[in-house]
Amino acid sequence: MFGDPHITTLDGANYTFNGLGDFLLVRTRDRNSSFLLQGRTAQTGSAQATNFIAFAAEYNSSSLDPITVQWLLEPSDTIHVRLNNQTVTFETNRDGAKGQEMFNTSGVVMTRNGSVVSANFDGAVTISVIALSNILHASCSLPEEYQNRTEGLMGFWNGNPDDDFRMPNGSTLPPGSSEEVLFHYGMTWEINGTSLFGKRDDNLPSNFTPVFFSQLSGNKSLNENLTSTCNGDKHCLYDALATGNKSLGLDTGMLFRTYQQMNTTLNQYPPSIEGPDVMEAYVGQVKVVNYTSSTKDVTFTLRNNCTDFKLFGKNPWLGL
Repeated sequence: MFGDPHITTLDGANYTFNGLGDFLLVRTRDRNSSFLLQGRTAQTGSAQATNFIAFAAEYNSSSLDPITVQWLLEPSDTIHVRLNNQTVTFETNRDGAKGQEMFNTSGVVMTRNGSVVSANFDGAVTISVIALSNILHASCSLPEEYQNRTEGLMGFWNGNPDDDFRMPNGSTLPPGSSEEVLFHYGMTWEINGTSLFGKRDDNLPSNFTPVFFSQLSGNKSLNENLTSTCNGDKHCLYDALATGNKSLGLDTGMLFRTYQQMNTTLNQYPPSIEGPDVMEAYVGQVKVVNYTSSTKDVTFTLRNNCTDFKLFGKNPWLGL
């Protein structure tokens, strides 16, 4: 989800949706947990287009208290992060990449690196949000247990992009539907009640309709200088034409490539680790447990000055 919202579903279908309001992006559950992701949009300046200004996620499981995280856009491409309605204070991660900060509590690990803030819920769901050009952009990774169980703007996740545009009433739009039809589809996922963000402070127009790419591309009077550097990238073209801002269009094109890289990273995070879930140890006895990972560049570390555990070997063993 990036730019003047260009959305890639969980199955890889791409579309543009410039709805104005609070929207359901993903809702899913399995036997042990549930996950909810919502997004809030605002009008992009005076343009007939919108962009995300906030995301909120809620994770519930049988073994954890409910966890709610909010990413809120602030000036200068800053993200204000809240956990269960409390501001998150990040600390320098000495074991991580240069400049990376971390917040770790029961059920959620968050990292911040510049204008990118990621949250991993219970080692299962990862949401990564970046602020650029005064817009929030996000990427989402879900575990396989949620397949065939999702609904919202990110589609019905079953490996088939042709049935992603499923509405709350169960009906599905066919592939190749027009921008106008997809806009009305997206509006069916607007949240009419109370969202995870609470009540909006701004008054939204009740009949906002965005400008569509077909209208923009057919207007020959538009300055070609806006699109000359887009190299045919439709995301760049739309954002530059809709806003009259060539830089925003270029940022969108760059973000699309970044988004693809983020998805590659998210598919590897958290890494695959093999080893026992529970360690049984007895006072006065040494217990050796072997943990391994086939994921590239995985590092095992001990935190909080732990003296009862020691790491051994090139592929470290955790000894107690």
